[in-house]
Amino acid sequence: MLLMLPNNPIETALFESFKEPTYENFIGFVKRYLAPYMEQEFVEEDYYKEWFELEQKYQYNAIEAPRGHSKSENFTVWFTIYYAVYDLKHEQIISSVSGDQTNELFDRIKYFFYVSPYLNRNFKPEGADKNVSLSSWNSKKIVLKNDAVIHARSIAGKWRGLHVDRIVCDDIITEDSTLSDKQTINKFYSAVFNCSTAKKGSITVIGTPLRYSDILFDLKANKQFNFKVYPAILNFEERKVLSPKRKSFDELMRIKETIGSLRFQCEFMLNPIDDHSSIFKRAWLRRARNESIELIRNRRELQQYGFEVTSIMCGADFAFSERKSANYSVFLTLARLTDGRLLLCDFFRKKGMTGQQQIDKLRELHSAYDYDVMALEENSIMAISRDIKNIGLPIKTLRTGTRDTDVSISKTNAILRMTTWFENNQVVIPYASEEAKEKYELLEQEFLSFALEDGKITEIGVHPDIPIAFVYAAEAVKRTTPTGFVTSIVR
Repeated sequence: MLLMLPNNPIETALFESFKEPTYENFIGFVKRYLAPYMEQEFVEEDYYKEWFELEQKYQYNAIEAPRGHSKSENFTVWFTIYYAVYDLKHEQIISSVSGDQTNELFDRIKYFFYVSPYLNRNFKPEGADKNVSLSSWNSKKIVLKNDAVIHARSIAGKWRGLHVDRIVCDDIITEDSTLSDKQTINKFYSAVFNCSTAKKGSITVIGTPLRYSDILFDLKANKQFNFKVYPAILNFEERKVLSPKRKSFDELMRIKETIGSLRFQCEFMLNPIDDHSSIFKRAWLRRARNESIELIRNRRELQQYGFEVTSIMCGADFAFSERKSANYSVFLTLARLTDGRLLLCDFFRKKGMTGQQQIDKLRELHSAYDYDVMALEENSIMAISRDIKNIGLPIKTLRTGTRDTDVSISKTNAILRMTTWFENNQVVIPYASEEAKEKYELLEQEFLSFALEDGKITEIGVHPDIPIAFVYAAEAVKRTTPTGFVTSIVR
């Protein structure tokens, strides 16, 4: 490779020679100006050419690809930089599921303007640095010396007022989603899509689908979008894989053995859990919806609906981490009716709560519902177990093991019992208001993440905090003992 001299006329001519947007020029640009500064050795894959050409041919693309196959590097980082430095797409937006994930991708773009000498000298604004925020270089926007603009927006962020030439949405539905799948799809069409229409800009949506309610399957049915799927294994009989330079057939088979067939099908073969493999059937869950009932915020509202109640339970799934990537803390309220049915009154769900905040939430909810039983998880509250015992609430404790006993429950059996409640139409879920419908969407996503593999419960796609809290509440009222119990379901 020629020595790179940013001010050298030969280097400038070489840079300009890559401007025509062909794959050969694009990959030449990557090898010259990006690859030498990558943290991992650059390996050109055969499918990179097809990905680049899809972006040139179609205005709207939806691409499914497995984890670990450089879809983000290509579409979100390398393509975006290439279009920007040659001003082929004057204004672009990159987006992902959360602010943190979007910023991580944005930082990977900015990185090359710090370390690649030619890009640094000719495109990075003066004074721009990792620890400096300028109007032309910050966490939401960068403006290069050629006036090309790249914006960063999470899918849940503010999009109004942006009119751009290209948008790439990178894994906008993941385990870290704060929006339901339906909310994400609505946001995409109402806000994201509109940002491209004024300039007739392009949109590419990439990801590894978690479930069939993922936006990628919605776009598959949208005739405006070119839809392509790239599974990790192209042909089992011929042992043909998508990326032999990255993972051989035998290596993929070892991954399958390690993570299990269901997870491998989802993450590498792009076949999420469907109604056949999920232990909760979508029809059962949707049958539980009641369009005449609002979310019930307190015991008095139960009386106003005329429900005859034998007990009101709270199931709380604590999460002790203030990291945004942590699980949700969930506080779910169930009422057992005299006819044996379970009425889901409401649930509260939030990330990043401290131990004290979760204790305060228990107090707040008890003041509204006057619970008969409040069930918590033993392992998750170990650090504050002494405080919990002294707060004057009707706390009860469950413990789980490998089988049901007088003092413990089996995780698998408890969840399978819950499937029976739904199958037998013993659950009622409020569905009258928009808020109730939004909460139902979250609930459905999490319940459908359960599958049974080799006699064990498997969770795929999203952590089921809401169903776990549901189990705690429902099991607690049946298994109350004088000494109480805290639920400890093994993850």
